[in-house]
Amino acid sequence: MAPTFFATKEEFRKWLEENHSKEKEILVGFYKKGSGKPSLNWSESVDQALCFGWIDGVRRSIDAESYYNRFTPRKPNSNWSMINIKKVEELTKSGLMTPEGQKVFEARKEHKTGIYSHEKELILDAVYEQEFKSHHHAWEFFENRLLPIKGPLFIG
Repeated sequence: MAPTFFATKEEFRKWLEENHSKEKEILVGFYKKGSGKPSLNWSESVDQALCFGWIDGVRRSIDAESYYNRFTPRKPNSNWSMINIKKVEELTKSGLMTPEGQKVFEARKEHKTGIYSHEKELILDAVYEQEFKSHHHAWEFFENRLLPIKGPLFIG
């Protein structure tokens, strides 16, 4: 299957309106900004997919100026990131969610929501914290350089 490129989010939404209930997947192509070619962007594509109960998969490179993502209907048991939950809330407020998309969203499982490691609070066991603090340079780096980061922090 060859990727389909959409110049705008409206074009992708039109495809979803016509095909969300009869197709099992689509490979959506994206042109990188530097290509100079008109293209829907990834965030816009996810917004439109969520409106119809679909979700994106792994990104794959095509060439130096383009890539694609596979989109499919969301499975009933799939994980929901907090980012996508917030997106659905905004899309609902904007009146963009379809009944099909709302039905999929409402059917999500609580235990499959916000479960990604970057969405969890960092908790360091007291024993490990004490051991960590005994390595002064490492602890200082952790406190002064890593803790102030406002994004995901993984310790493993």
